[in-house]
Amino acid sequence: MGKQFNVIGAILVVMLGISTARADEPADVKEAAMSFARALSQGNAEQAHKFAVSNKTNDTFIDLVVPLVAAQTKLHDSAVSRFGKDGESILTTGTPAEAFNKEYGKDAGDLDINITGDSAQITAKPKAGEKPEGQPLQLKKVEGKWKVDLSKLKGAEAMPKNAPLIKALTKAMADTADEIQAGKYGKVQDAKMAIADKVKVELAGQQSGAKH
Repeated sequence: MGKQFNVIGAILVVMLGISTARADEPADVKEAAMSFARALSQGNAEQAHKFAVSNKTNDTFIDLVVPLVAAQTKLHDSAVSRFGKDGESILTTGTPAEAFNKEYGKDAGDLDINITGDSAQITAKPKAGEKPEGQPLQLKKVEGKWKVDLSKLKGAEAMPKNAPLIKALTKAMADTADEIQAGKYGKVQDAKMAIADKVKVELAGQQSGAKH
């Protein structure tokens, strides 16, 4: 009987340890989501993959968005260097890092984190009198670590379809950033128009190449 109680006691110790760890689980979920978003905002594909479930949807998203983020940051920095404060308007939402800080610099109390087994959801709490906006961010526990799973989002399957546009925009922004540094544009608006024109040309080239 004594040995049985020793075994039961050992199991209880383990279970209590798990319960204590799970008390911090919402914080772990939030940190995993923030780490993923932070990696994207910094253009760090390796870190983004680390905090995402490995599947086709996530891999495609990261491989498309990270170069786009890098191009956005380059474009913003070039425009500010060339045009001063006016250059900040080259991106309507600011740099990816600024967008990250605005979105994820919230107190944990501003987020609803729901955990069911190895699945979790994060949603932003709506302001008083307002309805919730957007879809919840889904996470999954893989080998004891929480990871973002974008494949659960509505419309995520369309990411490959949008790849041509994302790649065209990435190239247009990067090329325009180089041209701004070279002094090609006299005003921010000229650079913005150039980006739009480059995207159209790039997409036309992709379509033409696909026909041959």
